[in-house]
Amino acid sequence: LLAPAPCSPPAPFLLILVPSAPSHRDRRLAVRDTWGGPWGDSGTPPSRTVFVLGVTANPDTRRELLAESRRHGDILQGDFGDTYANLTWKTLLLLRWARACCGGAPFLLKADDDVFVHVPAVAAHLAAWPAAPPPRLYLGRVHWAVAPNRDPRSRHHVPAGLYGAARYPPYCSGTAYVLSRRAAAAVLAAARAVPLALPEDVWVGVGAGRAGLVPRHWARLGGALRVPAERCCLGRALLSAHGLGPARLRGAWRRLREPGRACPELLRGALGRIRCRIMAWGERIWGRGGDGTEE
Repeated sequence: LLAPAPCSPPAPFLLILVPSAPSHRDRRLAVRDTWGGPWGDSGTPPSRTVFVLGVTANPDTRRELLAESRRHGDILQGDFGDTYANLTWKTLLLLRWARACCGGAPFLLKADDDVFVHVPAVAAHLAAWPAAPPPRLYLGRVHWAVAPNRDPRSRHHVPAGLYGAARYPPYCSGTAYVLSRRAAAAVLAAARAVPLALPEDVWVGVGAGRAGLVPRHWARLGGALRVPAERCCLGRALLSAHGLGPARLRGAWRRLREPGRACPELLRGALGRIRCRIMAWGERIWGRGGDGTEE
């Protein structure tokens, strides 16, 4: 219904795909003004951000979306209701658009609109991979041995008739993960055999498993962690944080961008980084992951 222009050559190094909701205009503006916009560093590999939305029945919101799309040129809208149950449809649409309209981008970063991602550090990690990144790379905070939610009262309910196995295959947290171009194509090829009613991140993981992709764990992506958005934590120990509203996104951006600002004293900065790493380790061991707690 709404679509951004295709990528012009040269294609961006990192195509950032952000599921959003029609009413989340303030979140999209904050992402554009912070991590999803230009970082102003000539040494940072180029990126491009696209938001994906469904349909709303509110006529005022529809008019606002049309104006927003015309102004920013970064909204992709699918012809399906914008509901929580349709999050997987958004990812499917994003992957299809990326393949058809920005097929030259070597990497895709999917991240939610309440997540902060240190994009230059992620891009630098990919660009500096020893030798070369695996051609079929699926990278993020991996959840292992997660059981489907069988509670019919939960919006994350997955009945045995939809997915009968006792455990999901390993998959990356849906808050932020990276797919190489070939990995995204492999997930799309397997998509028709994977139920779209699965949780979004699980759907990608099941498709990746069917395609023979093994997710690579990267502890520096914070998953569902709501970490303190400190300079010494977000950017040094972790490269993404979840659950940040527009004001906190802008605050994290300001702290990371302030020229010459160092971590507060050596000992305090080191302790802050250790605390963030311990939080990340604990989320890996005890985090609930795929039961739908990550939104």
